[in-house]
Amino acid sequence: MQYKQYENLVFIRLDEGEDLIESIKKICRELRTSAAVIISGLGQLQKVKIGYYREKDNYTPMEYKERFELLSMTGTIIKHDNEYKPHLHVVLGREDKKTVGGHLLGGTIGVTGEIILQLSRIEIKRKYNPGTGLQEMTFI
Repeated sequence: MQYKQYENLVFIRLDEGEDLIESIKKICRELRTSAAVIISGLGQLQKVKIGYYREKDNYTPMEYKERFELLSMTGTIIKHDNEYKPHLHVVLGREDKKTVGGHLLGGTIGVTGEIILQLSRIEIKRKYNPGTGLQEMTFI
């Protein structure tokens, strides 16, 4: 993993075998940010786990062993209770040019990953909403 920061932008290059989510959380910890937004994410993913929100408190997870092109990744990473909580969505391309997408629950880099983060000093937390069953963004 390599990254370079300029002001509030961070350019990241991840290598094959690195855990995408854990790598992003590690960088956020090192840079001591309170929140970050993923501006861009592309590359290749393998061993992917995607969730699809069906109803209150219920994400249906799907696991894939194949390699995918990471066509798009967006989301937020928020520091809450001293831990970084990512909320990431992806669109992944298959070799046959069909796509899959959803809430990224896990994934390992295949070949390379390129991510651009924008850091924020806005104080944001996650708060459980019993109506949706989700940990939703709330502002302090």
